[in-house]
Amino acid sequence: MGLWPLHLHRDFLFFERHSGVSYALIYPGNNPENVKVKQVNWLSMIGDATPNLGGKIPSIIGMEKTNDTSNVYWGFQKIPSGCDVFQWMKILLEPFDISGYQDSSHVQTTKNFLDKHGLTAVELVSKYLRLIWNAAKVEIDAYEPQIFETAGIEKTVVLSVPAGWSEKATQNTYAAAAAAFRGQGIDYKKNLKLINEPAAAAIHVLTQEKKDNPDFVKEEDCVIVCDAGGGTVDVVTFQVANISPHLVLEEKVAPKGGLCGSIYLDKAFEPVLSSMIGQRKPRNGNKLVDNLENARDVVTNQFNREVKTQFGGEHSKSRVFTTSFYPAIKDPQNPETEISELRFSFETLRAIFEPICHKIWFLINSQIEKLEELNLLHKLKVVVLVGGFGNSQYLRQFLKEQLARRGSSVQLKMLANGEGIASVAKGAVLAEAIGITRIFNVFVARHNIGVEACRTYDPRIHSTRYRFVHGITGEDSVNTVVWFVEMVFVLKPFVFKST
Repeated sequence: MGLWPLHLHRDFLFFERHSGVSYALIYPGNNPENVKVKQVNWLSMIGDATPNLGGKIPSIIGMEKTNDTSNVYWGFQKIPSGCDVFQWMKILLEPFDISGYQDSSHVQTTKNFLDKHGLTAVELVSKYLRLIWNAAKVEIDAYEPQIFETAGIEKTVVLSVPAGWSEKATQNTYAAAAAAFRGQGIDYKKNLKLINEPAAAAIHVLTQEKKDNPDFVKEEDCVIVCDAGGGTVDVVTFQVANISPHLVLEEKVAPKGGLCGSIYLDKAFEPVLSSMIGQRKPRNGNKLVDNLENARDVVTNQFNREVKTQFGGEHSKSRVFTTSFYPAIKDPQNPETEISELRFSFETLRAIFEPICHKIWFLINSQIEKLEELNLLHKLKVVVLVGGFGNSQYLRQFLKEQLARRGSSVQLKMLANGEGIASVAKGAVLAEAIGITRIFNVFVARHNIGVEACRTYDPRIHSTRYRFVHGITGEDSVNTVVWFVEMVFVLKPFVFKST
């Protein structure tokens, strides 16, 4: 029986936040590392003029006043004015009070629209997953005719989640996917799976390099993977246990995530732009206001399309980034004149980029320091940078400089031709093809696990504050915890089998 895993990957990248789908046909008996993983390019939705987004589609939904599917617009579709626009919906799968995004106007707006339409974040994400699933089937059917109608083909869906996702956010992701794929010919209880994003990226990068550059890593080498997306940045460290017959990785440092993705460049850019052309105002038909907001949209889009990736490259220190727009607007500094362009100096843009890049370096450096504690720093071979933010020339140069200042000879590896953006989606498919428990044979414990226990009071280690007289033994006692698993422990994966 052929196994056909379709990977639905939701991630935040440049431009609007985006999602992607990779898929593969897997035949029993073939080398799973050689499986041909393909990326859905959404040609039927926008024709041949597809932007180079690494096979990504905007993670956006527009709804009219009714909550009927005929009034829903999404992805590359033009959203009519007057619609309520939902963006950054993935963030709301994390409990809002601990997500760290409470001060984001985009997230708050989406949360308010959820209340207005009587939807939960799980229901909204489920709706989006169903939309992207139906669109992906059209795209895939163009290359694999009748694949969905062919009997005897088992379909598996693997979704990626940030490494720093809370237990609640992970449960919400699974619940949204289960609702989306119910009744779609998928056994969601058996064939709906999750994988963390840097682990998926590591599988894709190392499997590809094993073919193209056999000397890239060897057994016992350590690799740090940094998945720099639009919202979150995740890092994790693996050691290569085996290269042949298939890749086997041991997790040496547990994944860590931070809220320092490319959307924080947007957040830092907004006040800079407002200081130049004034605060954002709602469009109201007033020509002056509409022209001002048009200029803001043009400048913001160019910042996303060009500045985010090109700034920091060769000659950036002597370059002034200029953005033009039409019609012209009144100069807030001198209302007697009009302006049709804005200029951004190197220092202005560096003040936007550098604080975010420092946070990413902090995550990477914490992994390096942990390897030092484990006496494994000499085994560190490479830091692999993937994800949409990984295309930033400034981030790449910044990380190279930080590694050099540390006196490290470790390489910084970036993937070309959009592979860095697609690495998580493709790696998730490979993980299913090879078998997740065959690839990863050691994980670092994510949580401390223990049970409450009553112990005899010992003044050398226990505080008198917690001492009490035991009701049965009459001894001075304290309630404490017996730990079965601590976060420093390494764990081997296991699979429950019914007998």
